[in-house]
Amino acid sequence: MKHFMRANKQIKKQKGFTLIELMLVVLIIGILSGVTLSVINIKGIQSKSRDARRVGDLKKMQTALELYYSDYRGYPMKSTWENVNDSLSVLSLAIVPSYISKMPLDPLEGKATPDSNCYGGVSAHGYYYITPDCVGTGCLAGRYILGAVVEIETSASDNLCSQLTNCLQGYISNCNCGGNYCYAVENPL
Repeated sequence: MKHFMRANKQIKKQKGFTLIELMLVVLIIGILSGVTLSVINIKGIQSKSRDARRVGDLKKMQTALELYYSDYRGYPMKSTWENVNDSLSVLSLAIVPSYISKMPLDPLEGKATPDSNCYGGVSAHGYYYITPDCVGTGCLAGRYILGAVVEIETSASDNLCSQLTNCLQGYISNCNCGGNYCYAVENPL
């Protein structure tokens, strides 16, 4: 019986972890999670996500503009840059609710931008619209630029505003959109 009790005590001593072992495991997990979080770059991912939303919003508004064009053979006229979410926005008044249920709102609407060389020197996030002078009956425009200020410079590399045909060919004379953070779309023709 004595031998059984001694063996039983040895078994009890071998079960579980010591306090030092537990502290080491917690410390290692903490270091690994800190390294993982620093590698993931949460702010960068959030910025890319907001930029992707901006691109999607511009495509929705572009589709609405093309539907408007198919009905009226022109685009709503605005010869100076306007934020499409202003209460008296020409674009908003023309396409909401017939062509789009409501105007999309920039994820950082009104907050400071990284580049103020876009859309006539704007300094706040938003969606901006401009056309050349009016043509034809009803004073509609034949071309437009619709853009947003993105947070990550590479988000605009595919559709950098200054590379649009309407800017390069001089169709829109007051086309001041030379910043590297300016993503824009234009009329397809």
